[in-house]
Amino acid sequence: MAVCRHGGWGCALALLVTIGPALAAAPLPTVAEHMERARLAEQKLDYDVAAELWSALVARRDLTPEQRFEANLNAGRVHRILGRDTEARMNFLYVLRQQPGYRLPPSMPPKVVDFFELVRQEVLATEVSGTGSRSGKAPVQPKSPTAAAPAADTTTATASPAGRATTTVATSTAPAAAPATGAPTTATLSWPLLIGGGAVAAAGIAALALGGVSAVQFATSEQRALATDEQVERDAIYDERDTWAWAADIGFASGALLAIGGATLLAVGLFWSGE
Repeated sequence: MAVCRHGGWGCALALLVTIGPALAAAPLPTVAEHMERARLAEQKLDYDVAAELWSALVARRDLTPEQRFEANLNAGRVHRILGRDTEARMNFLYVLRQQPGYRLPPSMPPKVVDFFELVRQEVLATEVSGTGSRSGKAPVQPKSPTAAAPAADTTTATASPAGRATTTVATSTAPAAAPATGAPTTATLSWPLLIGGGAVAAAGIAALALGGVSAVQFATSEQRALATDEQVERDAIYDERDTWAWAADIGFASGALLAIGGATLLAVGLFWSGE
């Protein structure tokens, strides 16, 4: 790295001006470009990338109702393919609440169609439950597409002296369905980003402080060099001053990089934590 013999502050400022635009965050792609990237990832069978792209698209605030519907539908399909049932359920709930009669095309994988219909039963059961609570009727429970074998029913009856049945008891047993498990959500993953971003930003602030201290030492050395009449001593002080100039340049440059990187991580973590 070249050292400015008479301008450490100028070198630091010039370096910041040069790298500043390159470190600026790139603008978000348009909604159409975002969707196209997600579709290309699916065509390449890169479902992890496709899931991230569709989920990020769902979180955008500049979608039309039709685009948000499509984004949730595709995100739910990809999440179901990856076995992330919690995320798929949330996406399909949005789809069915917007269009309760929507049906997946027959070309869709059976595991996706069956799960979609299971979520539909859940939505219907919720609606019936609300109606039943107002009318006094018991709600209807949804059935899983992979139902277990029919449970055995046992019925007993007792007869009155007149020969009429007076008591009937029915019992049934059925295995409980295992709860669906899904991958960690973006809200859970936001904490490592927040912690890491804070640490990186703190390191950047420390580097900037070091650059400031070095700049002060540079100015002090400059004054000492001008105050002496001995050429040998002046040359030695100039060498010391150049070292401080180099340290100031490094401190300001690395501090700016670390501070911007930490701020970026914190921004992403805060965005994910709000989902």
